[in-house]
Amino acid sequence: MLLEHVRDARSERLPSTPMLRQALLLVRDVPASVLFYGPEGVGMPILHYSETWAELGHADTGSLALKHTSKEAELSRGFTPMLCIDVADVDAIIPTLIMKGAVMDGGIRREIYGTFCAVKTPDGCMLGLRQPAPQVNMAHKPH
Repeated sequence: MLLEHVRDARSERLPSTPMLRQALLLVRDVPASVLFYGPEGVGMPILHYSETWAELGHADTGSLALKHTSKEAELSRGFTPMLCIDVADVDAIIPTLIMKGAVMDGGIRREIYGTFCAVKTPDGCMLGLRQPAPQVNMAHKPH
């Protein structure tokens, strides 16, 4: 079967295996964006920072780069990529992000496999937040 040949890319990091290294967002205000995505907002650690460039996340598993631009064509607010970030507590992070300029896009959804919501960032990007559900051991159900 085809599924027998599927490998878990997270456990096998070969140099020849394509892997997302970085997502780049063009933003109007790098310091404000670092406040939004960094430790005081979404909670991502800061790897590099200047007034015109920042990199957040984890160097070994991928990062989010923020680059300053003032060209309106590069900043047009239309269909943008949606960044998806796992967080420890969706309910706790939403007020912080709203205070930093985010706008909710719909409500918070609670599913069996996690809690989800979407916000529009101050620069107009869509940000999906996911709080994974606690692991439940379904192998040992009482009768």
